[in-house]
Amino acid sequence: MILTSVSGRSVMGMRCPKCFHRSVHKKLTSTERIEVASGVTVEVVVNKCHCDYCGHEYLDDEAHAEIIQMVMRARHREKLADYAHEAWSGWMKYLFGKCVENSDGEVTIPAWAVQRWQRQMNTAYADLPYEERKSDQNEADKMLAIMEDK
Repeated sequence: MILTSVSGRSVMGMRCPKCFHRSVHKKLTSTERIEVASGVTVEVVVNKCHCDYCGHEYLDDEAHAEIIQMVMRARHREKLADYAHEAWSGWMKYLFGKCVENSDGEVTIPAWAVQRWQRQMNTAYADLPYEERKSDQNEADKMLAIMEDK
């Protein structure tokens, strides 16, 4: 973690988890950058407590939970973005696989595909046939698996 800024205030009556002394503790607020994935960092506000008696710094439960939530959100965001790109890439491969390549390098989408895809894009999910809804559900399952990955 890289400390980028700090401000503080004194709080009475907190008990240090290291020395268990109940004394004046300083609440320190800092902005830190945390690496959540390879090369991906997030900036978080961290509320630490400082025991004036033993000098120990620690996170209170609320601050700890906030950091975990932010880190998990950032990790999920990266995984979902990776999946979104993979899904788009897969769709492009499928689409170009159905097209006819013209001599000038342009491609032509077959009429059957244009009709089908226009119908699908203009139909609400709830109104799609079962098999087409099932395909969307399979995509949703992949996203849920990413969100459930701890």
